[in-house]
Amino acid sequence: MARLHEMRDPIYGFVSFNDWEKQIINHPAFQRLRRIKQLAFTDMVYPGANHTRFEHSIGVMHLATLMYEAITADDTNKRLLAEYQSYNETGLDRDKQLIRLAALLHDIGHAPFSHASEDVMPFNDKLNRSFKHEDYSSAIITGPLRDVIEDHQINKSNYRISADEVAALLEGNVSILEGKLLWKVIISSQLDADRGDYLLRDSYHIGVKYGIYDYSRLLNTLVLGVDPETSELILGVDEGGWHVAEALVIARYQMFTQVYFHKTRRAYDYHLKEALGKFLEGGKLPPPQKIEEFLEFDDVRVLQDAKAHRDDLNCKTLLDRNHIRVVFETPEVPNEEDEEKSVAIKQKLADSNIWFYEDKAPSGLWYKLDTEEESKEVMIVKGQDRKASPLSNYSSIVRNMGEAKQIRVYVRPEDKEKAVGVLR
Repeated sequence: MARLHEMRDPIYGFVSFNDWEKQIINHPAFQRLRRIKQLAFTDMVYPGANHTRFEHSIGVMHLATLMYEAITADDTNKRLLAEYQSYNETGLDRDKQLIRLAALLHDIGHAPFSHASEDVMPFNDKLNRSFKHEDYSSAIITGPLRDVIEDHQINKSNYRISADEVAALLEGNVSILEGKLLWKVIISSQLDADRGDYLLRDSYHIGVKYGIYDYSRLLNTLVLGVDPETSELILGVDEGGWHVAEALVIARYQMFTQVYFHKTRRAYDYHLKEALGKFLEGGKLPPPQKIEEFLEFDDVRVLQDAKAHRDDLNCKTLLDRNHIRVVFETPEVPNEEDEEKSVAIKQKLADSNIWFYEDKAPSGLWYKLDTEEESKEVMIVKGQDRKASPLSNYSSIVRNMGEAKQIRVYVRPEDKEKAVGVLR
């Protein structure tokens, strides 16, 4: 039996991992996550927000394991897995390890200051979009981490899991995973271990209660169901526990509006983007094809570069905290009149030769009421036939929540008094 190691965690108490996972954790590509803050410059608002992607990634591995164990401990779930996917105990044990690795490595491709720097990721001509941190995660897993994943004796003797399989679970690559794609919902969905962990962890470090939900109750209500449209197995929540799923959605909404889209935090996202554009080659991070170059970038490197370019206003702001200021903002869920007012505000500022920056809340970050595969609703499972239906069918709160599309207009700090006078 593989030796287990323990790490104390503020959310779960102790988190355990085997020698194989320890070797992955000790790899320089993973240790880099100690130098990437989970919430970028949120500590400019909440000083305790200094936790990193390192502890979050280990927490996601732990929570994903708890979710998987809760599912596979239930006899009815095991019967469905055998019936639909021909799983036996050996297959279930192997997939548990696959999920642990994917959960551990799901964020290894984050750039400095996490999501705040994604605007300077280069364009992907093949997919006709900019690269995302998931693309970098896959490149690291199948590149620098391939040997440490595939060549450890625990893996060779027991699982024979390839780096490509781990990356495929993050990507949702059905050609590699086939029936195992079922487990992607634990890694990336509206009911995943990633969101489950960051809500609890961010709330703990920041000192707020917005993201708290009953994760023990959630684990106790996880079940497998049958999608009425595709007749495929899906992960959902038992009908008796739909309120905890509702609480999870509400927690995400409150964290988004009160923390992740806080006006000052978003101001620093802007300054970081502008600063990176100043000193990155071509204004962009290296692409996944140059993954070793990308891995040289972390928060420490960026702040060192900012110090070297202190004469630049945005670099100076990151170091000295004198950010752009809000002079107008709509409600969290603006109506047409609010949007028209924002247009008028911008025109007044332009007519007065006052520089301004408009920030719009990214859409779809907290919950989506559609059925696209990447954003499928949390499903509620009912009855002996295990038929599933969307959470919004049960929760009037979720069904009637408007999407947060708040608009803010910022000006330079030295122009705020003048701008306020113009806008009166």
